[in-house]
Amino acid sequence: MRVVTPSGVSIHWEVRGAGPPLLVLPGLALDLYAFCDLARDLEGRFTCLLVDQRGAGESDAPRGPYSVGDLAADAAAVLEAAFAGPAFVMGHSLGGFAAIDLALGFPGAVRGLLLVSTAGSGDPEKLGQGEEVRAALFRRRGRPEEIARGNIAACLPPGFARDRAEEFERF
Repeated sequence: MRVVTPSGVSIHWEVRGAGPPLLVLPGLALDLYAFCDLARDLEGRFTCLLVDQRGAGESDAPRGPYSVGDLAADAAAVLEAAFAGPAFVMGHSLGGFAAIDLALGFPGAVRGLLLVSTAGSGDPEKLGQGEEVRAALFRRRGRPEEIARGNIAACLPPGFARDRAEEFERF
């Protein structure tokens, strides 16, 4: 499904399962398919709303840069289109920053918040990382699949990608 946000960006999303709504916001360069296994595991307990954030998957990729606030507003538009009430929100990595902004900017949309592999602020200065981290992030180039592959490998135990190649490819 798709929703066009007030800023004119088309956001792709899918719903799986039944139960209370759970919005899943993926991290940088990941699309909603990174969380299909999670949705399958939770589908008897939650209605999982999986989102391709702007610039990823099947959502529009307008010329950037994108702010965390943009991602939060996109998520609010998806929630409004999919459900009439608040949802639990799980944000992974950059999606966690968007989840925090969503909770702060649209408090009526968020029933509960789960942050995975993220930080309490999307501001590198507040994290004590400053300009050098920002510069390293923007130097990183490559296809989104390659960036996601590196990010996933970095989150797994050493040798996992080599020793359990089939499972790694599924991730």
